[in-house]
Amino acid sequence: MILKTTYRPGIVACLWLTAAMANVYAGVPRLYSIMDHEPDLPTRAIVRHLPTHWKVLWLEALTGPEEDLRREAAAAILREHQKGCLDLEDMDKGLIEALTLSRHPAARLTIAQALMELNVRTSAPQLFALAQASSNAGAMMIEPTLGRWDHKPLHEIWLSRLSEPQSTPLRRLLLAIEGVGIVEENRAAGHLRKLAFDRAVAPGIRLPAARVLGKLVAAGLTADARHLAADKSSRGMIDRLVAASLLSSHLGDAPQQLLLQLAIDDQPAVAAVALRRLLQIDPELVKPLVPRLLKNRDSVVRQLAARSLVERATVDVFVTLGQLLDDIHPEVRGYVRESMRELAQLPEFDEIIRDKAMEILGSKSWREMEQAARLLGELDHKPAASPLVELLYFDRAEVHVTAAWSLHQLAVRETLPGMHAFVKSITDKYAADPAASKGENLSAGHDACLSHLFQTFGLMKYGEPEAVLVKFVPRRYDLGPRSRGAAIWALGYLHENDPQPGLMKMFGQRVADDGDIPYPEPVEVRTNAATSLGRMNAAPALKPLRHVYGKNPPGDRIREACGWAIERITGEDLPAPEAKQVSPPNAFLRPIDP
Repeated sequence: MILKTTYRPGIVACLWLTAAMANVYAGVPRLYSIMDHEPDLPTRAIVRHLPTHWKVLWLEALTGPEEDLRREAAAAILREHQKGCLDLEDMDKGLIEALTLSRHPAARLTIAQALMELNVRTSAPQLFALAQASSNAGAMMIEPTLGRWDHKPLHEIWLSRLSEPQSTPLRRLLLAIEGVGIVEENRAAGHLRKLAFDRAVAPGIRLPAARVLGKLVAAGLTADARHLAADKSSRGMIDRLVAASLLSSHLGDAPQQLLLQLAIDDQPAVAAVALRRLLQIDPELVKPLVPRLLKNRDSVVRQLAARSLVERATVDVFVTLGQLLDDIHPEVRGYVRESMRELAQLPEFDEIIRDKAMEILGSKSWREMEQAARLLGELDHKPAASPLVELLYFDRAEVHVTAAWSLHQLAVRETLPGMHAFVKSITDKYAADPAASKGENLSAGHDACLSHLFQTFGLMKYGEPEAVLVKFVPRRYDLGPRSRGAAIWALGYLHENDPQPGLMKMFGQRVADDGDIPYPEPVEVRTNAATSLGRMNAAPALKPLRHVYGKNPPGDRIREACGWAIERITGEDLPAPEAKQVSPPNAFLRPIDP
């Protein structure tokens, strides 16, 4: 049998475009754009709602004789709660009754999931009984929740397992270890000690036991930890991990000295555990180790070293922090930049950080350039504007996009001609008529870069690049959606309260252009065309604005942009989109009559 499939070409093209764009924009910094927030368009809240007469049916299914219906009802309640449905509280008793009635393992576990998702603590006795009678998978699902609820009978079960680890299944033993840590059951300390210190026990048991033991016991384990840490070979790594975990609550010189030794361990996992504890005690303890730690191959260790500098910052740490802006791992250099931005709020560090960032801006490393450019924009450091214009020509998107974003933040009028010159160097290959352009497609990096620059031109009312901006208005596929949307947005600012017939016509076409072949006009293009008509006070464009406003559903961004424009042009007060109540679209059971 041959199955026929019908489809709309625009939908297929849109799906293809979405996947392609995700790949094309990989590596391009995603930075705040004011055009996405100005104007602030209303949104429509979606409220998931289960009608009362639906609830009656679902409750009947829960408490009826059919196991399949019971399971389906519980699964539906679970699913709706996860999707934000708020009016399910009165299903609690029905779920508890269903759990009591049910005998099928799959149905019982589904009902249990729903009870835990709804946080029905009164069901703890039934869930406890089910956890003990279920498979390991059922216990693993239920027991952590009962632990968070601090269900007392479970304490004794966990202690019993820990006292007889040889006869306890592995997964249930792990549940007991984690559970006594959750409820802070101090009676478990002796059992955990035996598990943590026994080299015959699997590492997957020893390490959790040591971690929980270190949480429960705040003194008296240093000598044992020192003994375990004595083996520096690769075979002793688990012992050293256990040793570091045992000291997670200890204070005093002896534990600190051992932690300092473990913090420079060749194994990053050992070093990271020790470093986290040292940072909790006093970041100053870590500072002497920083030069060595920064050579570690593990990014977590390097970031913890950076934390020690940040949390007890002094004037001399910024040389090292500046070097970390070039770290190969994005999380490390991002953490350092954010920390320097926060430290710059302190008067004693402000000038030092600005000078260091300016110095780095002239380096040869793209990673340093990107972070310094962003930092200087965040600090509104106006002297950085001229060097940032030069970085627009840098070949990596991370640098030229961030430079454009920072220039937007700085808004230095003297640099506008330089920004315009860069824009022309990129856009001269594109003819004003899309049909006449034979150049390559605008890269994703330059699409984002031009977007930030165009927004700057608009906000600063810099009209020299208008001929370039107009190129980006017609429907075309060789230019990017972000730069096209920004060009239209900027033209609205350049001609605020000054409607231009040519622009009105083109913007009206963009607003009305909802065709989907070969793919739809980007939302930012149509939205900004609408708001720019409003900003220009373009009364002759009311017809396409009203058409789209009436055609599109409430809450749709393009519709609300048209509504904003209509209000601005006419002074009308259009209603805000009301919250939409949505019933489950694919409910397993619903009334025949609405």
